[in-house]
Amino acid sequence: WPAQAPWDFPPPAFDLSDHTFARITPGTTEAPTDNAVPRRLPEGDWLHQPGWVRLRRAGAGARTSSGRVLVVLTATPSGPEPWRAFEPGHTRVIRVSAADAFARLAEDRYEVDPADPASIRELLDALRPVARGGVDWLHALPLSVEGAVDERTLARARWACLDTSAALLRALAEAPGSPDVRVWWVSYGAQPVEGPVRRPELGLLAGADEVVRQETGVTGRWLDLPGSDPAGWAAVLPMILAEADAPAVLPRRLALRDGYWWHQTVQPVGAPAAYDSAQGLPAGGPGAAEAPGVQLILGGTGGVGAGVASWLLERTDCRVVLLARRARLPETLARWADRVDLVEGDLAEEPSDVLLTRLAPHLPRLRGIVHAAGTAAGGLIVRRDARAMRHAMAAKLHGALLMERLIADHRPAYAAYCSSMATLFGGLGQFDYAAANGVLDGFARYRAHDTETTLRIGIDWDVWREVGMARDTLHADARHQAHVAVGLTVEEGRRVFGHALELQLPQLMVSTTAVDQAHAFYEPGVSGTSPSPSPSASASASASA
Repeated sequence: WPAQAPWDFPPPAFDLSDHTFARITPGTTEAPTDNAVPRRLPEGDWLHQPGWVRLRRAGAGARTSSGRVLVVLTATPSGPEPWRAFEPGHTRVIRVSAADAFARLAEDRYEVDPADPASIRELLDALRPVARGGVDWLHALPLSVEGAVDERTLARARWACLDTSAALLRALAEAPGSPDVRVWWVSYGAQPVEGPVRRPELGLLAGADEVVRQETGVTGRWLDLPGSDPAGWAAVLPMILAEADAPAVLPRRLALRDGYWWHQTVQPVGAPAAYDSAQGLPAGGPGAAEAPGVQLILGGTGGVGAGVASWLLERTDCRVVLLARRARLPETLARWADRVDLVEGDLAEEPSDVLLTRLAPHLPRLRGIVHAAGTAAGGLIVRRDARAMRHAMAAKLHGALLMERLIADHRPAYAAYCSSMATLFGGLGQFDYAAANGVLDGFARYRAHDTETTLRIGIDWDVWREVGMARDTLHADARHQAHVAVGLTVEEGRRVFGHALELQLPQLMVSTTAVDQAHAFYEPGVSGTSPSPSPSASASASASA
């Protein structure tokens, strides 16, 4: 199949070059059978929300050895004490810390450059004689992300969650005969189990669990812990690692809170009753009781941004400010030109201070912000260019940080984040794309301080079919075209945005097909098996707004 492109919403408002995803397996573009294509549901059945429920009590220790070696990769050197609990369940416990190059420090003690595949290959070669039974790789680098949420912590999270994970997977792909590796990505405070998210940056791990399996066949799970100190959770991790060998399927995303393991579920949400469009924003919605004021849309000239802008302009007397790389009024907004301000700004390149200064004259009464900016770009993990992906995802990630500044300065009634269902389903070539949207999901659940009054709303969009690359690209890819055929129209997307404002949920998932079937559009093969792409395989996509 051609690599699944990250086209879960219409084109961004940024100038990009055009590319097409490379073929992974030529000659396999025939359409899935009818019973394999999810059926489009009535609009009232599209909405869902994620939640967390208790799976079981967290038990201590592992009863028997798995025959595997445990590798604990940390950002700084750690002593042996935190990891003693893993010894009964593993033949060896090997501590590895981040450094500039590979080095063997002592027995079962190494340094490695975790962002360098060659350095990791040296470690894998050193482990080969003792790891014939396989490796449990505890990827603890995300625990080193600390401090106030800002550009520094976001950069650290990209390294800890994406760059180093991609380097490990590339090292495994380029080292035939490497031991069987199961990856356990660990974060803390990244999931809203019993309250707000504390570390939205670590939502980048949303790119890991599904996409890694789909592209490489490597088994991985994401464990979100209550804190960064292993003293608070190391004793109960061995049992959950041991359960990966049990016949029952262990969920790919788990969280530890208050002595219990929790797992994520998805529940249906009924669409609100029809409202009178003449009444402005939905009754009880954010900002409904206030004067219309100003609505700011980041990436406002793209497909989603223009659709949201038209909904707001049609139903209120507000002014709309569109921030985009190119200040070009979309034709669909021409009838409201006297109420639209266009502000040029490159979220990927320009500092937040510069953009805030440029926006300031247009935001005297900021009532709402919508983050609809970003670029649709991707590539297979084993061919990932970290620098290119940082630039491709910069508008989405920097836009999230700009939202934080705007919320703090203006205290708008609401802030909406346009994310993607790729955070749940992954998809070939969507490692960074799913990760960046995972950050938006995190910020939608985040609170900078307890007194914050802004209502945060996240919308995980399904594919749109009338605008953007989803309509115009990959005509030979039957799976992609089947997905487009059941996608949202612009008018449907506008209505869903209205529902999101009225429901006021922190994360609203939008799927035009049954959630338990929609993964068929994202998996690499009709049979559900995962190919193992060669290092020469690659995929990328982007578009011009």
